[in-house]
Amino acid sequence: RDQLVGVSHECDYPQTVAGLPVVTRTHMDHNATSREIDAQVRRELESKQALYALNDAVLEALAPDLIVTQSLCDVCAVAEADVSAAACTLARPAIQCRALDP
Repeated sequence: RDQLVGVSHECDYPQTVAGLPVVTRTHMDHNATSREIDAQVRRELESKQALYALNDAVLEALAPDLIVTQSLCDVCAVAEADVSAAACTLARPAIQCRALDP
């Protein structure tokens, strides 16, 4: 925990990560019903829009030397390609990006 500088908008465990800067956001309506969320996801995917995005300004300010993401499912998190692209634009040259999958 002492080496973490930021989390995704979904991170809530362990409780010690509460309060860390959030580096991702979703375009989905959190108050929507399951049916409405399904329709939103289908519309976004049909239009080739990302469901999640990085907050590049926060990521840049945090200056991480390692970004951990996943590549299993672009419907579940920021796409690995988007994370890798963002890592390449950070001012800090020693950045690494690792995708972990189950």
